Amino acid sequence: MENIIDETLDYLTKKPHKEKKIASKITGSLGFALCNEKSSSGKTLIEISLNRGYTTILCEIIRRYPMFAMEKDSKGQTLVHKAAMLGYSDVCKTAFEVYPSIAEVKDNDQETFLHKAARQKLSDVCIYAISHNKNLATIRNDRGETFLHVAAHSGLLSVYNAALNADKELVNIEDDSHVSPFYIMAYTLVREDQQKARNK
Repeated sequence: MENIIDETLDYLTKKPHKEKKIASKITGSLGFALCNEKSSSGKTLIEISLNRGYTTILCEIIRRYPMFAMEKDSKGQTLVHKAAMLGYSDVCKTAFEVYPSIAEVKDNDQETFLHKAARQKLSDVCIYAISHNKNLATIRNDRGETFLHVAAHSGLLSVYNAALNADKELVNIEDDSHVSPFYIMAYTLVREDQQKARNK
C-alpha cells in the first residue's frame, strides 16, 4: 500500500492544478505527517516540493509548521536558503513574514538566505527585507560580504537604491578585501555601459 506521500505525489502528478487543494490539507496531525513521512524514493514532501516548484505547498508548510523552515541540512542550509537559490520569491517572503529571525540564520558559508536571493537576482525579496529590517544588510558571510555586496555584483540597482534610502552607511560597509557595495555597484554600472557601447 502506498504511503501518504506517494498518494499525494500521484495525485499531484495527475492533477497539478490541484496544488492549492493539497496545500489546504496541510493542517493538524495529517499535515505534520505529510511533512515528516518520506516517499518510496526516500524524499520528504518538502524536498519534493522544492524540486518540483510546489511553492504554494511550501508556503503553507511554513505558515503551519515554521519549525521545518529552520531545519538545516549537512551544508547548514534551511528550506529558505534552498528556496532562494531556486528563485522562489514567494516562499522567501512567506518565511520572513512568519519567522523574521529566519533572515539571520547562516549556512556553513556564513550566508543568510538573503545572500542567496541577491545572487539569484531576487530584487523583490531583498528590498522587502531592507524595508522591514535594514540591519539585515549588515550580516556578513565568511568573506565579510553583506547581501548588498552580492546584490551589487548582480547589478541590482533597485536593491542598492533601497539600501541607500534606508541608510546610506549600508552601501559603505567594506568586506574582508576592503571593498564596499558602493564601489562594486559603480564598477558594475561602468562595465554594463561599456558592454552596451560595444554592442551598438
